[in-house]
Amino acid sequence: MGKAWVLEDSERVTEVIIELLASFGIDAAPAPSLVKLSSAIKRGDILFLDWDLPGMGALDALTALATIPSTERPHIVLMAAENEPSKFVLAKAAGASFYMLKPFDRTDMADVLKRCGVEVEEAA
Repeated sequence: MGKAWVLEDSERVTEVIIELLASFGIDAAPAPSLVKLSSAIKRGDILFLDWDLPGMGALDALTALATIPSTERPHIVLMAAENEPSKFVLAKAAGASFYMLKPFDRTDMADVLKRCGVEVEEAA
């Protein structure tokens, strides 16, 4: 597994995600700007993408990330606070791999990591 990136407007949520990922031994960092992220992210990485980003929605971010060649594209996990299936259908069509509802815990994180192909120990 490569690196995990977190593109989220809440500093506290970003910290929680990075802490959860660290508990699984995964190197994670807040994502830089979308432009910088597009050149830094690669196959094997995972991007945790917030649905509601100020000044840009997740669909805009997914459209921008679609310029990454498919052979280099990372897993993209959409994070949303509302369970709106239409959002997830749109995001999946735009390139999201999976989604995760907020708030989430270690078990939820383990599940999404497994779906991304990461071997993790069962949550305690």
